[in-house]
Amino acid sequence: MTLESDLFKNSDSLKACEIKDSAHIVADEPPNRRGVNNRGPHIALIQKALRRLMSSPKFGLEEANEEYGPKTAEVVRQFKLGPPMILNTELRQTTPDNIVGRRTIKALDTALVRQKGREIPPNDLPIPPLDPFGPFQVVVFNEKDSFPISRQDHNRNEDDLDNTRREPINLTKPLPLLAQGLLLKARTMEASELQLAMKIELGGAGRGLGLDMANRFFNNQAVQDKFFPPNDKITQALVASDSFKRQLQDLESQISNVLQAGIRTRKVCDYHDLAVAKKSVQFELPSFPFTAEEMNLKAVIGGMKGGFVSLKEFDANADTRRWRATLSFLLVDHFGINDEDLRPGGGHGTFGQVSMWVLQHEHRPGNCPFISKFVFDAPASGPL
Repeated sequence: MTLESDLFKNSDSLKACEIKDSAHIVADEPPNRRGVNNRGPHIALIQKALRRLMSSPKFGLEEANEEYGPKTAEVVRQFKLGPPMILNTELRQTTPDNIVGRRTIKALDTALVRQKGREIPPNDLPIPPLDPFGPFQVVVFNEKDSFPISRQDHNRNEDDLDNTRREPINLTKPLPLLAQGLLLKARTMEASELQLAMKIELGGAGRGLGLDMANRFFNNQAVQDKFFPPNDKITQALVASDSFKRQLQDLESQISNVLQAGIRTRKVCDYHDLAVAKKSVQFELPSFPFTAEEMNLKAVIGGMKGGFVSLKEFDANADTRRWRATLSFLLVDHFGINDEDLRPGGGHGTFGQVSMWVLQHEHRPGNCPFISKFVFDAPASGPL
């Protein structure tokens, strides 16, 4: 057996996972189970694959940390539900587990290859292509409106958009004593004092962007959509970030692969092969890391909740064997806080965040979470 997909084929760790039980990927589940092989670049490849194959998987901070934690493990379990369901028949499983073993890594790899536009034959022999360098036709882009190619809906029911009164101390999973103390302290303070604490924290981490988002939050009267146009400074910082540029490059590579498959098998470069209904490409939502370069975006966005990408313009040249396009983006995030953000660890549980939680749930008017919608165009191109 061998891994075929562009994502997996060069990873020694994932190749080992396919052939050795000791290389299987298992999440930590304290105190009962200590995970193995669950940190590193190979985990980022699995998370990237799941983003391509599933609708809006939730990895939290595990994606930025290249960690196979409980959130990633749960996404894997959902993937293994199928169809077809992935079970270890030797163990007589009736429901999938959350371990990435030889069956799971092969299923992910096969799904990636098929998504790129070519099926793996039953005997794993390569498909004989037509002459990849011969002439081909180009279907003219003729759309009155933009042409959707990638869609990941966000969940409007997530609790980071909830602004009703909560009692997190009485949750099934109690808050640590330190977090309880900070929360009790914040509940005795005036709204202006809480806003100041939030501005101090966001102002430092967000380098200007944080104060802008804080003020929008303070003045927001209801949970609603707020659009950030191309000339907004937060949108501009998003477009200029390395995280967005990496995901755009990955999308360009996916588009090239799909178009090349059409040329190889049908001698046609057809942008319709990218249609969102075919799920042939998927823009991976940026998740900003705790780095000096992107801390400002980590403070005000963190990681996107949803995204929509469309072709606004498209053409291809059979002589130069390149395509180019204008891509229209609508990226969605929630600017709000949930109960889990009160727990210390991974950048959470700070007094600024506790202050925001109390403002969001207990102080009116204003202080309501909102849905951030970043709207902009970006040029894209690639080989054929």
